[in-house]
Amino acid sequence: MFRPLHIVALLALAACSTPNQGVPAPDSLSATPTTGHAQFAAFPDQLFEAAAATCSKPFETLFRPSKSSLRCEALPPPDVMAQIILTYDGHVEDLPRYILKFDTEPNAEGYIAQIDFYLDVPQRNAAAKHIKFKDAGVQRNLDRLLKKAGGRPITQATP
Repeated sequence: MFRPLHIVALLALAACSTPNQGVPAPDSLSATPTTGHAQFAAFPDQLFEAAAATCSKPFETLFRPSKSSLRCEALPPPDVMAQIILTYDGHVEDLPRYILKFDTEPNAEGYIAQIDFYLDVPQRNAAAKHIKFKDAGVQRNLDRLLKKAGGRPITQATP
């Protein structure tokens, strides 16, 4: 049974779980971000509603470019932000952000939903670095979130 409060709690936990106190170590970097995939019979409105409701704390910004896409950007705490800027050659004019991104697309069985979690570090004279890492705790939370929202988790092959 769908319980909106459970989804909001899991979403908040997934968004707040940051590996290595917010700065991924080089040995935890991955070719793919921490990601969850699930099959839904119908468009997962409740998932998007819960995500939008959860992305409302100070220093969080919600972007909804389309009905099938949502992105929550959160600024790290100042001490973590400074460490990220130094570690990944960022700059203070455009601050690093944690990104929790939701996308869906229709398929023959309904909709595939994907959630990505990564660190975005803008660069002074280049495109932003998307710091992708694997974190088992965040991964478990994303998978639980998709399941609680009524999705059937799908294991994706990693490149």
